[in-house]
Amino acid sequence: MGKYLSVVALCMVMAHCAIMAQTQPSQAESIYFEAYAYYDGKAVKADTVRAARLFGQSAELGYAPAQYMYGWCLHEGYGVSQDYTKAAHWLTKAAEQGYDKALNTLGYCYEKGQGVPQDYNKAVLWYTKAAEQGLAAAQYNLGWCYVNGFGVPQDYNKAVLWYTKAAEQGYAYAQNNLG
Repeated sequence: MGKYLSVVALCMVMAHCAIMAQTQPSQAESIYFEAYAYYDGKAVKADTVRAARLFGQSAELGYAPAQYMYGWCLHEGYGVSQDYTKAAHWLTKAAEQGYDKALNTLGYCYEKGQGVPQDYNKAVLWYTKAAEQGLAAAQYNLGWCYVNGFGVPQDYNKAVLWYTKAAEQGYAYAQNNLG
């Protein structure tokens, strides 16, 4: 009986640890949440430099949302010197983890040649991955590529399809383009 209770107790401890591992934020997530607090300035006074630095620390730990935000900071020069090449590096890391906003922003980098060689085919590839995840901005960007024949054959029907998906989510630019 004692052996049985020991096994049950061990199982309960293991289950508790598994649950806690799923609910407790990792170090990278904790740093990210602190960075976001400085970014949005709602809980603490906004501090762009501190936000960017903390996003970078979290990004180094492999947290995709932080990699995206750090890449965005570098792309926009938010709290750090603008550096398109470093931005593309961090956006790629987040995109490789499937993070939708990074997929879209990396597509934009390829479309405009910011930090990477301009390549419409790669822009469409990244936009498509984000659009298929339902990101309205990427759906709009993909529609734009179809309207203009950037990286894909010009196809107004596909453009309307993607604009419609974005417009149905309230994306104003897509609504405007649909008339």
